[in-house]
Amino acid sequence: MGMEMEDYMRKRLTGPLGFGTWGYAMYRPTLKSGIDAEGRMFHTPGGGSIAVRATDMLRFGYLMLKEGRWGKQQILPAEFARMCGRSTPYNPHYSHSFNFNVNDDGHVAGVPKDAYWKGGSGGYAIYVVPSLDLVVYKLGGTEEQYDPALTRLPVKYQYDGSREGWRATPVGDSTGKTLQMVIGAAVR
Repeated sequence: MGMEMEDYMRKRLTGPLGFGTWGYAMYRPTLKSGIDAEGRMFHTPGGGSIAVRATDMLRFGYLMLKEGRWGKQQILPAEFARMCGRSTPYNPHYSHSFNFNVNDDGHVAGVPKDAYWKGGSGGYAIYVVPSLDLVVYKLGGTEEQYDPALTRLPVKYQYDGSREGWRATPVGDSTGKTLQMVIGAAVR
């Protein structure tokens, strides 16, 4: 695209969606290579370490629910958004599409077959269930991606101590299990 991924996302995705302050934990002075003299990574990591507000992740989920449309603007191609919820033919052994887990084979009982989700570090997950007009964002993980020393964002995310003793959910089937429990509680 001729620009860093973070810049592209700001221009084409997070700007149009109206995200608040967000960014990547780009400052990693402990890395031995791939950083400049100030400890900033040369390129957007992309695979994680994003400091984003839960409400903004829900905006992204809603964009996916509405097949890439935000108000009157088509942000993502509708077909791409639809394909995120269907298994690709390239890995017949795993229900997965464009980095989303999908349930089109019904392997997560009690969850509609059109549900898809993306889990993240330490248990974060965004869920989209078109047939229920439902988007869920599950918080989890560590707070390291919000560390002002790593993000240099002008906003300080404050921890109130309420997660004392909290442990991350193991990655794997627990992500689908969470959606199963949410749907079980919401659809009665």
